[in-house]
Amino acid sequence: MDNHDVMALTRFLQTLDEDTIASILQEKLGKNLVPAKEAQKHLKTNLVDGINPTAIELALPSSAISQGLATKVSVNGIYQIGDGEVRSIIAKGISFRSSDHSIATASNNGKITAHNEGMVEISTKYGRFVTRYALKVTHTTLTKIEIAKPTLAQLTRLAHGDGI
Repeated sequence: MDNHDVMALTRFLQTLDEDTIASILQEKLGKNLVPAKEAQKHLKTNLVDGINPTAIELALPSSAISQGLATKVSVNGIYQIGDGEVRSIIAKGISFRSSDHSIATASNNGKITAHNEGMVEISTKYGRFVTRYALKVTHTTLTKIEIAKPTLAQLTRLAHGDGI
């Protein structure tokens, strides 16, 4: 199997639903080794298990976050396979660090929580790789509150004690 075949197989595996993946595992291995959801999760996040990445990258939704809010980040491993590059989410073995805990904190599950206005560096370590990301925490100001009119369905549920 050459590198183009591996990349094509990777793209194909990512399109399969959980029942198809479970069926393939059952047929090829002779028994159902893992639940279908676990098999799909494993195939989508660990397609390059056993191969060391050439680099990592932090996948942060934005370069700024409002104070008081939190966001979840992930780390991609970048793998050289032949002439191409494959990115795959690294699911474990990652550590996160904030350069200033008074501005933002980073937990090892990838949750970044913004506390006070300012600039902070979020660093991620996986094996021998470290990546850094500048994050701006902005001041949050409430500028407007709107009260929406409830719908008839919401009023009916409220009248029956079901809440909106």
